[in-house]
Amino acid sequence: MNELDLIRQRKLEQLQEQVHEQTQINAQILQVEEQIKPRLTKEALARYSNIKIAHPEKFMQMLYVLSQIISTKKSMIDDNILKEILITLDKKRK
Repeated sequence: MNELDLIRQRKLEQLQEQVHEQTQINAQILQVEEQIKPRLTKEALARYSNIKIAHPEKFMQMLYVLSQIISTKKSMIDDNILKEILITLDKKRK
């Protein structure tokens, strides 16, 4: 193998590792979502889905907060709670 082939091989290995890591992250996100979604009211689920599509970064932050809330709170999460989370995240961001 020449030097160019070695560089290509290293780059390919790096890309494969990145794909593997992203796959693991996506699996973890899906696992957390499976725990959260049943606990959301219809309105909260609609807002949750909209945030997931429109604001991926904010969605990840919201997902973390929701996972924390669900681990301590046993009742449903309504749209008002979701709104409060989003307002808090916006304040922290600014």
